[in-house]
Amino acid sequence: MAGARVAPSSSRLRAELAHQRSIRAEDPGESDVIPAAESGERFRMTVDEGGDWRVLLGGCTSLGHAGGAKAQVGIHGDLAPKHGELTAAESFHGGQGWLLKLTEGESAHAGGQPVGSSLPLTHGMELRLGESSCFDVKRNDPASASLRLEPLEPTEVAGAGGLLLWFPGPGGSLRIGGDVQALIGIPGTVHPVLCEAGEGCLLLVCEGGFLGDEGSATERVIPLPIVKPTEVLARTCPGQAPVAICFLPWS
Repeated sequence: MAGARVAPSSSRLRAELAHQRSIRAEDPGESDVIPAAESGERFRMTVDEGGDWRVLLGGCTSLGHAGGAKAQVGIHGDLAPKHGELTAAESFHGGQGWLLKLTEGESAHAGGQPVGSSLPLTHGMELRLGESSCFDVKRNDPASASLRLEPLEPTEVAGAGGLLLWFPGPGGSLRIGGDVQALIGIPGTVHPVLCEAGEGCLLLVCEGGFLGDEGSATERVIPLPIVKPTEVLARTCPGQAPVAICFLPWS
């Protein structure tokens, strides 16, 4: 596990994403595609032993009380109908990451201290929205701008266990595995699954291989947007059953 690094696979990830972009550029029907970092994608992802996540891929997404209709992400708690926004941000504090922007008049606390109008989300932060909706912020890999918001209480987040904020491109490469840098943890993993998001697709790489129609190839491409359930079976541990990673539409 310790020897498996993101860097050796990232060149393959970028090459495949560039190939996907060239295919889309040749299709006149796709000529007006907005880059994922600007437009964003929304879907749900479940991972065996790794949880059930609502995924925000880039862009800007509003969040608020689940009983209202003003927010794209509903949270069961004492929140305003539109409490704030989560935004993928470039170059704040010298890098890439995610920013919480509060709606005027709404409250949040980070580490027990009141938040102003906006706040960069950082690893280890305890974030409280309103009076009682609390989340741990986890950014396990310092080299990746992706992170997860994990509720401290069994607060339902838009029908899932938590929010996964995926930053598009190489700077947001997401790791599914058993080591400390894995954003989604699976105990006992030998071969992690490395994921990168680009224009029009997700690319997954696992040195242990994937099952399916394409045999045990080490790469899988998942087209975006997610319009129907798609399952990927990854051999993360030799001699054991594969891990199922399922991508589902947001609603």
